[in-house]
Amino acid sequence: MEERCAFRIAPADFGVLLRGYDFYQPAPCGSSPVGVICDPPSRPETSHAYGGGPAVGRDFAVAYYYVAEPKRFEHGGSVTVLTDRTRSMVMVDVYVE
Repeated sequence: MEERCAFRIAPADFGVLLRGYDFYQPAPCGSSPVGVICDPPSRPETSHAYGGGPAVGRDFAVAYYYVAEPKRFEHGGSVTVLTDRTRSMVMVDVYVE
């Protein structure tokens, strides 16, 4: 199952989005252990280019992204938060196997 949403927030509220799960910013691929999500050199430059899901919301340039791999996702999965430089445009992608 994959769910995705995009929205605008006040930059001061961005930190609230990262509560509840253990988010991390992926290290560059090649320096991460095998099986760990990494930051590919060709990561998407815009939110609409991220992954294989639908293009939702307004497209924005991705400046930061955060990933959590919740243990409660019994068979694996991740929560990804993409944001722009100002942290006011956000896309959240939830993938559960």
